[in-house]
Amino acid sequence: SEVHTDAANKRLVGVVRDHGRIFATAGLATVAIQVLRASRQAVIPLWGDNAGLDAAQVGVIFGLSSAIDMTVFYPVGIAMDRWGRKWTAIPCLLIMSAGMLMIPFTSSFAGLLTAGLVTGFGNGLGSGINMTLGAAFSPAVARGEFLGVWRLIGALGTAGGPLLVSGVTVAMSLGAASLVTGGIRLPGAAIMFFLVPEPMRHGQANLARQASPPG
Repeated sequence: SEVHTDAANKRLVGVVRDHGRIFATAGLATVAIQVLRASRQAVIPLWGDNAGLDAAQVGVIFGLSSAIDMTVFYPVGIAMDRWGRKWTAIPCLLIMSAGMLMIPFTSSFAGLLTAGLVTGFGNGLGSGINMTLGAAFSPAVARGEFLGVWRLIGALGTAGGPLLVSGVTVAMSLGAASLVTGGIRLPGAAIMFFLVPEPMRHGQANLARQASPPG
């Protein structure tokens, strides 16, 4: 009904207003991670074609990159729980970006494979980081609205990566697009390091507040 719609809209506006700092800091860092992830999937096959590799070779690069990605799932989960989320989110940004910066300087199967393995390892370090951050920062009140906005922010990064790659490629070159997306690491990592509170401690504080009796 119209009354329920108005109430939902008010809750949504309230969530954006009350948690704007989290969206503007941790949310931007999440966008940077998603842009890198989406750009990686676009740039590697295009650069492989540019370097004269065939479809089978590009497939091997993607397969091995995904394999090294999966091998770090378990240790990353342990590191997140032991030291905190930022200990994996920041290396994820830096290492994935390093792989993207390597791509324009490759011209062979071995070179692009190395860059693909680096980006895969960096991506693996961020396994589940977006959902983990969203869960840690979500409030007890209007949690659904908060997570909805959080997912929207992540989706903007996922959609924005290929758009950024195509725009820079048209304006400059594919190599420049890889360098531009790789350069996202600096603001993303700086925001995560300096401006985002450690999500694990933030989540624990939320649980403590929910468990404490009112008054």
